[in-house]
Amino acid sequence: MIGLMIGVGWKVNRTTSDGNVPVNTVAPTISGTATIGQTLTSTTGTWTSDTGVTGYLYQWYRDATLITGATNSTYVLALADVSYDITCRVAATDTDGTSAYVSSSNSIFLFDTDYQAVLDRGTALSYTLPTLAQQKKQSFLLTSLKSSGAWAKLDVFYNFANNGSAGFSTLNWKAPTLRQCTFVSTPTFITNQGLQGTGTSYISTNFNPTLGGPNQYVRDNASRYIYLYAEGVSSDISLDGQTSTTTNGIRRASSASQRINQTTSALNAVFDFTGVRGMKSIHRTGSTNVELFNDTTQASRTATSGTLGNATQLILRGTSTTVYATHTVSMYAMGASLVSENTDFVNAYNTYINSI
Repeated sequence: MIGLMIGVGWKVNRTTSDGNVPVNTVAPTISGTATIGQTLTSTTGTWTSDTGVTGYLYQWYRDATLITGATNSTYVLALADVSYDITCRVAATDTDGTSAYVSSSNSIFLFDTDYQAVLDRGTALSYTLPTLAQQKKQSFLLTSLKSSGAWAKLDVFYNFANNGSAGFSTLNWKAPTLRQCTFVSTPTFITNQGLQGTGTSYISTNFNPTLGGPNQYVRDNASRYIYLYAEGVSSDISLDGQTSTTTNGIRRASSASQRINQTTSALNAVFDFTGVRGMKSIHRTGSTNVELFNDTTQASRTATSGTLGNATQLILRGTSTTVYATHTVSMYAMGASLVSENTDFVNAYNTYINSI
């Protein structure tokens, strides 16, 4: 009888292997503050094992890209993580082996600090913000502009294409509390496309490059960008301009009157800012040299620079009080010459606008 009782006790308490590795029943989760230098922590999740889990393996990811060397339960956020979703994958080990990795049930997104300021300003003004999915894309756009070197050279950057509100599209991403756009006679806001002129409406950037400096948009070193989403009436030639001067204005037309910091001096030959959807830009790189682009297709012209126009830059309005345009525009930017950054600038914005 004693032997029987001992045998039964041993059989009840014994843990045997069935040859199966641990099985996850509850995915791991991560927690922490989404700020560079802060530490994220992953739980193990919950696992079942016939012999008992003996250890865990961790691997952190930036979107779908493995972060080399990030194999602990904690991870310190770095600059490279900005505008990415950070997740952790966990595997469990027992005497039968190691399971497949299981991804955390949540992720932590690290917004670019300058873009976070745009969101904060939009919230303060009670604007409808873009969806979280689009906020992530906009944060990545801003990070891409920084990586290209373009961001540092800009004075103003307006992104009109969003799924939030018209109000949110007026914010100047370079300085959200300054140089906010003003709508005159209310251009039409089209979700994920931008602002469309009505034939009597336009957009004021409230940016006069001669005032409120220091400005990087200067007489012999300057760029202006406008993204044409859709051409309106073909005879509506004005893409931008200044009402009190002919200094700064470009046309949706084949014309020698494409102007950047020049007054009576026209280009030495015509240039056509086409009606094809895409980025249009004009750059002054010296006292006589002007570079013009449809997206990344470049042409060089000469035109002598003049006095920098002392007027607010307008969008969808030319130099005449009666010249308006019905085009749809998605973004607008001004700053120092960005010829060397143009390809990266265009690619970054194309990536964004084609993803929404």
